[in-house]
This record gives sequence, C-alpha cells and structure tokens, in this order.
Amino acid sequence: MPDREIHKIGLIGWPIKHSLSPKLHQAAIAFQQIPWQYDLYPIDPANFDHEIHKLLASDLRGFNVTAPYKESIIPFLDECDESSKKLQAVNTVCKMEDGCWMGSNTDVIGLRKALMGFGLLGKVQQKVTVLGNGGVARAVLAVLLEFPIHTIEILARNQKKTIQLIDLFSDQIRSGTQIRSGAITEELVAKSIGSADLVINATPVGMDHCDQKSVFEEGTQLPNHLKFVDLIYHPAETRMMQQVRFAGGMAWNGLDMLIYQAAASFTLWTGLDAPVEEMKEAVLQRMLI
Repeated sequence: MPDREIHKIGLIGWPIKHSLSPKLHQAAIAFQQIPWQYDLYPIDPANFDHEIHKLLASDLRGFNVTAPYKESIIPFLDECDESSKKLQAVNTVCKMEDGCWMGSNTDVIGLRKALMGFGLLGKVQQKVTVLGNGGVARAVLAVLLEFPIHTIEILARNQKKTIQLIDLFSDQIRSGTQIRSGAITEELVAKSIGSADLVINATPVGMDHCDQKSVFEEGTQLPNHLKFVDLIYHPAETRMMQQVRFAGGMAWNGLDMLIYQAAASFTLWTGLDAPVEEMKEAVLQRMLI
C-alpha cells in the first residue's frame, strides 16, 4: 500500500524558533492519526514579499500567522472571513478546495473560551482595564464588547493608535458602555487598576527575556480583589502575575488562549475536532523542559 500523502501546515512569523505551536498541532495530529505535518516557516521581514509568494505557490494546506505579519499577510490572500475583516488581522490561512487562500482569525475564539474557563465573562460588570493597543488588544476588545461592561479603559503609549482601535469597533459599542483611552504611565496605570475589576495585559512586557519587567511600578498598590489575565504564556508566571498574587488577587496566563486558538485553527484545516486536553498536556511538558 503506498504511503499516504503528507498534508503540510505550519507557522509563519519572525522570530518563531521558540514557538510552541508545533507541539500543540503535532499532538492533535497524533491523536487524530492523520497524515499531516506542522512546521515552522520563519520569514525575515526584509524578504517577506518574495517568501510569501513562494509559500502560497507551494503544497501547503494552510498556516498560522504570528507577529509581525497578521496585518501584512492580508493583501496576499484571495479572501478573508468576517472575523479577520473586522479585526483587520489574520492568524490562520486555509487553502480552499478551489485553490484560493482564505484568511481567518481564531484569536477571538481562543480568548473568549479562555476567559469563560476562568469564570470571568458575564461577571465583570463595572470596569476592565486593557494594557496595550496592538493586534492582541483587538481580539480583547472584540470579546469584551460582547458583554455588558460599564467602562473599558485602554492604556497604551500611542494614543492615536488607541483611538483608531476604538473607531474600528464603534459599531459594536453597547449603549451604556464607555470606552476610555490613556497613556501607560505609572500614575494612570495605578489609578486605572485601582478601580478595575479585571485587568488584561495585551503588551509583550514580561515576555521571555524580559520576564522580570512589569507595567506595575514597585510600590503600586494593587487591589486584593483584582483579577488579572496576562496574555503572555512564556514564562508561565510573569512578574505582573506574581505582583497581583502577592497582593491577594487572582492571575492567569495566556496559555489557554494559545491552546484554544490553535484548536480552532486545527479544525479549520482538517474538519476534525481538536483534542484540547492532549494539546495542553503536550505543551505543558514542553514548557517544563
């Protein structure tokens, strides 16, 4: 019997050599016992146009997209679904039966499921503070606007970019929901989190090599009732998470969002249910190495 054709999928971005995505997807592939293979495709920004044309002309069945290409990939695709159009960002690309390339975004699905798993959605009614206004913050705002929240405050360095983010979702802002923007300064961060029920970090502060860095300055009084979600997943416990827990609050990392968005991508490519628990176990083992 001839060997079955290997269907190739993977991840593009720069840099991506430490990505956990291969572990997640290979665990799902092994569980479903299908002839698929997930690889990394690092693309230097200096060669992006040339390399993406080569990739789209290859035998790939699909791929994930991470920084810095979630927006720049869009002009190279044939079509985008409603979610990625709304966010103006793509994290999953599928080759359709007719050979066309379709862009999707599973970050919203991943974040929504993660926050539901933490028991946060539907319970936070008064104020949510979002740190950052980049691509991940778009998914955060999309999810938050699905629920009745009195105030959403976005703190970031570039105020013009924050206004653009808010304008992007202007048609989804509920009656009674107020969205404010502010600079990510020591004073404003302390003031905002002091009255927040939930804080979501959508910045890279605390990631990998800067795991001892924090948006919360030393001496900042963190409320003991604070609930904090750091969308960073490596390290598993960031400095900010430590600070919140030391003050008596509750903190979660971004691993669940990573797993759920990957599971949604896997289903888009294969049409099969993703084994979430097996994927989580595989990535937890990898993080312990």
